[in-house]
Amino acid sequence: MQLPLHLSGEVLHTMKKSFFHLDALLIVAVLLLPICKAESTPTASQTKVPAGRDATRHANQPEAARKCDTTPDAFSFTSHTEVVPNTLIESELVTISGINHPAPVSITGGEYSIDGRAYRRSRGIIKKNQKVRIRVRSSAESSGEVAATLTIGGVSGTFTVKTV
Repeated sequence: MQLPLHLSGEVLHTMKKSFFHLDALLIVAVLLLPICKAESTPTASQTKVPAGRDATRHANQPEAARKCDTTPDAFSFTSHTEVVPNTLIESELVTISGINHPAPVSITGGEYSIDGRAYRRSRGIIKKNQKVRIRVRSSAESSGEVAATLTIGGVSGTFTVKTV
């Protein structure tokens, strides 16, 4: 069943204006998305690659030819020893690099925070140059050990905490 809709000229003009702003916002949002190609074939001049993992993956490729890279450079967390039992312990901040597209994040055995936001245990995403840290609760037992492993785009780093 359809009901007739009667709108005044002013209401109709306001609705058209709102839809125009929504369309413009959507177009801007789409334009800001990273452009990644599924495959890229380097030219002869692009095959000369300097040493280093990051350089190997990116250095001689033009921006448009890069494929979506969600595999970060290796990262690690410094272990803590002789910590007080049953205490929340935070790792140092680690800056994620080597990606050009948001990468999936997951954790086992603890929780993580990106750029100082609330800690979480659920899966998420991280972007290039964002900072992440891990938090665990130390063992309630003396000489106990607790570890949490953070995985970003298939690369993992483990944060280990040992009590006194």
